[in-house]
Amino acid sequence: MSGRVLVGVKRVIDYAVKIRVKPDNSGVVTDGVKHSMNPFCEIAVEEAVKLKEKKLIKEVVAVSCGPQQAQETIRTALAMGADRGIHVEVSGKDYETLGPLQVSKIMAALAKKEEAQLVILGKQAIDDDCNQTGQMTAALLDWPQGTFASEVSLEGDKVKVVREIDGGLETIKINTPAVVTADLRLNTPRYATLPNIMKAKKKKVVNMKPADLGVDLTSRLEVLRVDEPPQRQAGVKVETVDDLDSLMNNWTAVHKHTQRTSLRIRLIPLFETVTPEDMQGGAHCSPPGSTQVNAVAGSNVTLAVSFSSAPDPVVTWFMGDLPVITWTIGSDIPPDIDSNTRKVLKIEPNGSLTFISVPLNYTNNYTVKMIKSGLGAASTHFSLKVFENIQNVNLSTQPAFAIEGTDRFTLQYSMQGVVEQQMWFFNDREIKTNSHYTVEQRSLVILMPNRNDTGRYTLSLMNPFSNVTTHINVTVLYGPDEPILEFSPAKKFYVSNDSLSLSCQADGFPRPTAEWVFGGQTLSDSHQGVLNLTNVQTSQGGVYTCVLLNEMTEAKRQKSMILHIYEKPPGYPVCSVQSVNNVDLQFHCRWSGGTPQAWLSFPALSDSSGEGNFSLTVTASDNLKGTTVTCMADHPVKQSNCNITTSSPMEFLPNVKTTVNSEGKIVVSIHCVSEASPKAVVSWSKGSEVVINGTTNQISDTTTQLMIRDYNVSIFLLKNYTCTCHNPLGSQRREIQLQGFDVQMKGQDLLSRNQNGTRTEGSSNRYRTIQKKPGSARSADIFVLDPKSTYWFRVIPRALMTEGEPSDVRRIGPDEGLSGPVIAGIAAGIPCSLLFLLLLCGLIYLCYTKNKSRQTRYPMSRAVEKVVTTQPDVTPHNLLTGGLKSPPDYNRLQTPSERSLSLPTFVPPLPVRVATTV
Repeated sequence: MSGRVLVGVKRVIDYAVKIRVKPDNSGVVTDGVKHSMNPFCEIAVEEAVKLKEKKLIKEVVAVSCGPQQAQETIRTALAMGADRGIHVEVSGKDYETLGPLQVSKIMAALAKKEEAQLVILGKQAIDDDCNQTGQMTAALLDWPQGTFASEVSLEGDKVKVVREIDGGLETIKINTPAVVTADLRLNTPRYATLPNIMKAKKKKVVNMKPADLGVDLTSRLEVLRVDEPPQRQAGVKVETVDDLDSLMNNWTAVHKHTQRTSLRIRLIPLFETVTPEDMQGGAHCSPPGSTQVNAVAGSNVTLAVSFSSAPDPVVTWFMGDLPVITWTIGSDIPPDIDSNTRKVLKIEPNGSLTFISVPLNYTNNYTVKMIKSGLGAASTHFSLKVFENIQNVNLSTQPAFAIEGTDRFTLQYSMQGVVEQQMWFFNDREIKTNSHYTVEQRSLVILMPNRNDTGRYTLSLMNPFSNVTTHINVTVLYGPDEPILEFSPAKKFYVSNDSLSLSCQADGFPRPTAEWVFGGQTLSDSHQGVLNLTNVQTSQGGVYTCVLLNEMTEAKRQKSMILHIYEKPPGYPVCSVQSVNNVDLQFHCRWSGGTPQAWLSFPALSDSSGEGNFSLTVTASDNLKGTTVTCMADHPVKQSNCNITTSSPMEFLPNVKTTVNSEGKIVVSIHCVSEASPKAVVSWSKGSEVVINGTTNQISDTTTQLMIRDYNVSIFLLKNYTCTCHNPLGSQRREIQLQGFDVQMKGQDLLSRNQNGTRTEGSSNRYRTIQKKPGSARSADIFVLDPKSTYWFRVIPRALMTEGEPSDVRRIGPDEGLSGPVIAGIAAGIPCSLLFLLLLCGLIYLCYTKNKSRQTRYPMSRAVEKVVTTQPDVTPHNLLTGGLKSPPDYNRLQTPSERSLSLPTFVPPLPVRVATTV
């Protein structure tokens, strides 16, 4: 079953309060008397809440019928765990005549309206003890009932009830919906905790009238009179069995005379003068037990008695166990009165005891005994309490302020008068001694006070003659609580020149003051816990601490928060790669600066990373050739990246320069630079020998340049030099030939195929170098020639940077005959050409003779004279490839005066045979 449970809760006079009958005997006194929930109703609520906690039902609804104050009873049920409440308001005359039948009608109507599956009620109320409501409700609903339940369990659609009966226990099973009444041993009700009491204030309570349910409250009963129950007579304590036997015999003897005479002692209402009544009836003492008598100090009080059928008995009054007056009624002999009480006590002619201006210290138990010889003895008891009007009540606290978390806080009072009953209330709810409160004589102690104890405390002092109520407001000082720190605007971090505010708030009373501390210094520009920062810089980032102070309790609390202020590194990340021992590759990524430093990584290579300047070494492999590696630069402000592409050395052409230094040495500089990533390292060799740094050979720090110094050019021509550019991904090797031949061509370009596979053609009217051959070569293969085109080839010998005389031109192409006009032109031009050549040769001879007389002759071997020789050019120039012309001979541009100057002081090496004329 997972339905709804309806629980009835009744507001009754608290079980600890002494019931007093109204003077007109129309009922009991309820005004100013403490009320609470009927104990059996508390058991019913507890059982319903337990069923809900077991998830056997879904909702508990508490119902109460009565005046507006009945809502307090409903709130108690809600604090115990009920979900909501229904208050059927009944007041005035209807409430005074409200009986079990009327309540049963209301409960039956609500059960139908709420579609309840179970109705749980207390078996009876402690005020009228009717024990009828549950049974009548079941009859009106025509539902099965389980009364006097000591155990309840739900089994599907049935309710198992263990009932308490006279012979023991009875177990029954009834179908739902059903009505169950709770007995005393069903459970022990829980105590409503403070948090649940606060939650109960927010729960819903619905108000309605009986008319809303169609219930007629007309009563069929009429209360005629209400009287207090008779008091029991005090017992007698005997020492031995013989004393008990004697006492019983005396009682039997007195009992035998009941038909012929009697002695009766009757209580008279207080503050009245009572005259003897006529003696009649048997011998008995009425009423039994003691009678409570209350009196105001300083008034006259009479403890009145009357007797009959026993003339002139002996009367003795006892104050406690001490006899204070003894007298024979009607005797002329004055009564025997205790000397200490003569001014107060007086015996009346009928044996009653009168107190004259009774003092406070005469509060005691009083006993009167009447003895008549031959008739027996009788006695009765009075309990006299002397009160003084309560006045000048003053409430105070100790200590002066209540502070949350202290051991105890005491509310105490001083006053004049006598108190019979004191009651404490907090926000109009009565306080009883429990784990949080201790009610002591003339004080209320709050144990471990907390902020929820802040409120109005009421003290009610009562005695039969006065009632004084006073109030005091108590404020519990607390806090500061855990501070709440916030950034505004809320961000994980801030960038330089941002503006923001830091707030620090905490609950407390009085409101705590807040200060901000940064770098060990208190910041004075904060206001009410708010610190404004404008145009922040990275130096302002760090730990900010908020210090809260309760100025009254001097309690402190602090909490810190970290302010992150970031600044982007300047520029962008830079990537590079370099070789490590020509085996491994070391990748570098750098993006320095910023706050914090950027986090760098090469995700394609490794999971490792670093800050600011990160290097990663990996083993070189073919997979890395031509691979673009990305460095990811992660900074909170901005993310960036850079790329580096690795490659092996590419093909290259060496660059050769020739100069003559100040020492007269010929200096040949060879540059070998190959594009590669990482940068290629160059190694040099001469023939099969490794070139090392020395006087003749000098390698630059970058290894890309080799400088060869010597006086004799023949040194350079002995062997070829080789430069090898290499990195961990590969190498490229080129041989530098300082002597050899240039094969040049004029005409159509050689045929080749482009990337699309188509033939490309071009033409040139000048010679261009298409191949370079070493000095030992005697042939060259040319690819690819177009059969339809005409090509002209020649060979130019070269030593260092000096070119020799070109060879004869070789023409290759289709045959081409001469036409008639061409032949005629040639025939006419031959004589003219011969004449022109003779004149030119004569001019050259004259110029040559003149220059020869002015120049210095150097010794030269005859063998050398038979070959074509050239003077080396001392001006630096490059040994170019690709068909470019050699640099011009600037010596030819010198004026005659310049050519007549003396030659340099150095002695050039002897010319040698450097080429064979082809």
